[in-house]
Amino acid sequence: MCLFGLQEMSTSVKRFLLTISDLFRKIEIKIAILAVFGLSLIPFDFGRYEKVAGAVADAGHFWFYFLAFIYLDRALKIPRNLLFGLIVTSGVIEIIQPYVERDGNFQDFAVSSLGAICGFIVRQNYPLISKVVVTLIFSIPLFFPILWRIDALRFQEQFFPELADFKTKQWSSLWEATAPDDGPSSTLYVSPNGNLVVRAIAQKEWPGILYSNQFLPWKNYGSLEIEIETFEDNTISIRIDDDQKCKEFDQRFNKSFFLKTGVNKISIPLDEVRLTRSGRMMNLDKIKRVAIFTTKRERPERIFAIKAMRLIKSG
Repeated sequence: MCLFGLQEMSTSVKRFLLTISDLFRKIEIKIAILAVFGLSLIPFDFGRYEKVAGAVADAGHFWFYFLAFIYLDRALKIPRNLLFGLIVTSGVIEIIQPYVERDGNFQDFAVSSLGAICGFIVRQNYPLISKVVVTLIFSIPLFFPILWRIDALRFQEQFFPELADFKTKQWSSLWEATAPDDGPSSTLYVSPNGNLVVRAIAQKEWPGILYSNQFLPWKNYGSLEIEIETFEDNTISIRIDDDQKCKEFDQRFNKSFFLKTGVNKISIPLDEVRLTRSGRMMNLDKIKRVAIFTTKRERPERIFAIKAMRLIKSG
């Protein structure tokens, strides 16, 4: 009985491998693989529209895999194998992406897989209304982040050089928690008195927040001013990156500031920001992000609040 089961399993594996072999002989599969890997692994640079482009790409994952399934299934007529192949392909791509300067994440894998699954559903003999409803339920929510990102970009342009004033809650859409490999390091919320309150998560490295600048020009200003309230004596570090690779410490601006309990005003001359420790001149017209964070957490929590952040004209 056991031997019969092994033989049956061996036959199934051989049949699967033969199916894969037949697939790779078809020109449609070769073109699809080239397109999927090309678009997914080439490191595109969208400049100031990176956040908007990222939201568009999230929606694009769904529709690309949806249309890929529809087209390939018409040519290959093997829906279950094709669905499995597309889901595996999307997973492999997300694993590879960090090695080619792209961000691999589970969300993209999930959205791509949903696109392929909806394509599979559309190709089945279900009622048309059911197929349309299922596709809309999964796809329409993906467009809301695009609208939010565009709205945030317009909002930021309107109030520049004011970089944050949380009396208007819309500013919070431009900030996010820093996230080491094991997830976000902080929680944040806008308090009733108009501060962005950051609560460090215990035992996390570099708990803090990131501000996305979207490449609004800093070069005509003299300093960056940040108002921070802390509820105990604290040390805050500030990191500023431009559009270049700033992974190395000496390739970006980094500085720590000791804060006393209460409201503290930090002023950073942009001449100091411009010149990095390595001697590289940062591009003040393409500042990408500002990070404000504490050191590795040993105590249960540490709380600080961002009251405002703005650029100040020199003189």
